[in-house]
Amino acid sequence: MKLTDEDLQFAAAYDDSMYWHPSVTADSVVFRCLDTPDNKTKKYPMRKLEVLLIKRGNYPYKGGWALPGGFLNKDESLAECAARECEEETGLKPIYCGEVSTYSSINRDPRTRIITQAFLALVPYGESGEVKGADDAAEAAWFEVSMKTENLNPRHYRAQVILKNGDLEIKGSVDLKADDNGRWHREVAEDAEYLAFDHLEMIGCAVETLRTKLYRTAIAFQWVEDTFRIADLQGVFEAVTGNELLRTTFFEHVKPLIKRCDNQPEGCSVLDQMYEFNENYCLQDGLSALDLWQS
Repeated sequence: MKLTDEDLQFAAAYDDSMYWHPSVTADSVVFRCLDTPDNKTKKYPMRKLEVLLIKRGNYPYKGGWALPGGFLNKDESLAECAARECEEETGLKPIYCGEVSTYSSINRDPRTRIITQAFLALVPYGESGEVKGADDAAEAAWFEVSMKTENLNPRHYRAQVILKNGDLEIKGSVDLKADDNGRWHREVAEDAEYLAFDHLEMIGCAVETLRTKLYRTAIAFQWVEDTFRIADLQGVFEAVTGNELLRTTFFEHVKPLIKRCDNQPEGCSVLDQMYEFNENYCLQDGLSALDLWQS
């Protein structure tokens, strides 16, 4: 529907002072998936999932760790804001892969009422992801991330998130509960020391978003070479899901996403056959493509 001349005249004269305006920010949850030292001694690819954090140089939570992010400028979108702030604070330009969630709890920031949008991003295979704290970030660093979810009962789940960087371990847990009307709500069960704002919840949601995208998009193929063995791809899935996967079952799950390369190494075994992403892959019937940016 196009705007009429009357619509444009109304908009030009519109007075927005009658409504209260909250502050708006955007945050980036940036992941990379690296080979582990075990790969030097094992043929089976071992990977680890890491998330990017910055050490805050300003109050509030000065000296605490947080996701890169900042305030929205008037002339940019939230996605543009997230990318700009990430580059300003860490020097990194990751690939953005969609939205995670919106966070609007009344007391989520002690400064004022701030609504934020979290975005999922990643550093592709072969790029180091070297970072350096800048702007209002005193430091930037990668933390190995793991998350396990337990079902306490059908209406109550708990996700425990653990972040590690050297001797520093940040740990917390987030509950997901259903109320009497069947609506689900998140709440922090164990607050994470050294982690600012509600970024524990953001990281947990981003890990779940990443896991959801594995089987529906090409996101996992950002962490392997253009041609790869099934074991190489399985190492990525295991690092993200935190679970060891059965090779035959894994192959059946990813079969629609991959295709066997025409040229194979001479005399290679079945396990060493090479594959590539199936560029003609489409979502199966019954799966909505409309939420891919957000899922």
